[in-house]
Amino acid sequence: MDQYRSLLINTTGAVEFRSGQTPSVQQAGAGVLDANAALHSTVTAYPTSLSFGAGGPDAQMNRMLTITNVGTSAETFAIAPETRGGGPPPVVPADTVELAAGASIDVPVSWNAGGLPSGTYEGFLTITGTSGTRARIPYWYAVTSTTPAHITVLDTILSARRSSLQRDAILFRLTDASGLALTDSQPKVSALSGGGSVLRVVSHDSDVPGMFGIDLQLGGAVGTNVFRIEAGDVVADVSISGR
Repeated sequence: MDQYRSLLINTTGAVEFRSGQTPSVQQAGAGVLDANAALHSTVTAYPTSLSFGAGGPDAQMNRMLTITNVGTSAETFAIAPETRGGGPPPVVPADTVELAAGASIDVPVSWNAGGLPSGTYEGFLTITGTSGTRARIPYWYAVTSTTPAHITVLDTILSARRSSLQRDAILFRLTDASGLALTDSQPKVSALSGGGSVLRVVSHDSDVPGMFGIDLQLGGAVGTNVFRIEAGDVVADVSISGR
């Protein structure tokens, strides 16, 4: 089952947004399914991705990658890192391995970094066989931060009766530049227009890390109420109609 999974995941093709930008590993995973490549591949990997987790600016991580020749003859496979957005590449003891048909080898993979700024560090380990087969194993590491970078509105009511009290009318989440939840931040929420008021901002970390709910009261007149969420330098406005 693990080999079938690798054939589907690690033979995928590269992804691009319509804008031409390349999505991150967290956004697109290994890539777009390529059924033809999966059917003809002679190499699998376990695990199908390498997570080095999240931590500080200095990191020394070690993982084990099992490579298997699922072809019908012996083959030599070249292993090469492909980094994205800077940061050190993963390191393997040898850049080629030779495997008989059906044989496997455990390859130690190390990732060592020092003094990295906050953010994500990612890329792929690419395994290319002499037959032309190719597998891409994504890797990822994040240097955590206490600075809010994103406010994501998860849910909000669109309208309610004017002057009504609404519990958890807006649910939002705070994350840092790597997309990791910020559980210790204290966001500020205010009513900008429409006559509404903010009653309280409630942390829902026990349900979803970094999530907050807003209890509010809508203004007494029919119309749009605008509420502003602020966390550090990040701002998000949410509109709710009073009817």
